[in-house]
Amino acid sequence: GRARLLTPVAGPKTRTSGFTTAALSSGARGALPDGAPGHTGFTGTSVWLDPPAGRIYVPDTNFHRVQIYNPDGSFFATLGAAYASGTDNNHFYRPNGVAISPVNGDIYVADRGNERVQVFSSARAYKATLGVTRVSGADNAHFSYPAGVAVDSQGNLYVADRNNQRIQKFNSALAYVATIGQT
Repeated sequence: GRARLLTPVAGPKTRTSGFTTAALSSGARGALPDGAPGHTGFTGTSVWLDPPAGRIYVPDTNFHRVQIYNPDGSFFATLGAAYASGTDNNHFYRPNGVAISPVNGDIYVADRGNERVQVFSSARAYKATLGVTRVSGADNAHFSYPAGVAVDSQGNLYVADRNNQRIQKFNSALAYVATIGQT
């Protein structure tokens, strides 16, 4: 049960394809790398690499946080509050995806249980929310189980809106642009 660090084989900011694995941390069972009680594994299913800083972002879904590690695998920071779900700007409810903007370093978190995407600055300060917290819907202002996020080279945000069976596109100013797929 050790967490694995996924590193891209080639290309910038690759998310799920072309990865090789290496050990992220070893830590004793019963302690997370940041010293919080628990286990050393993660409960999320995705990882995001930030090549300029070399940091690794891991949505720890069942512990309602995003763990951030340095390139050497050492703990750097946490977004959210471990073991505490919530609806305010400092909490998540089952975060599932992370993306980093190559334009300004903003951090996007798909907060699926809260039906929203939270936006943080590169310094990890809260900036904005897309979607309506804990309100599912099929119009352009709502999500239904946002399962993942991605950002292109121009800073456009793409949200995988799972239960609406669509991708929502927003520009770098977070204004709605288009829908790919249908609800």
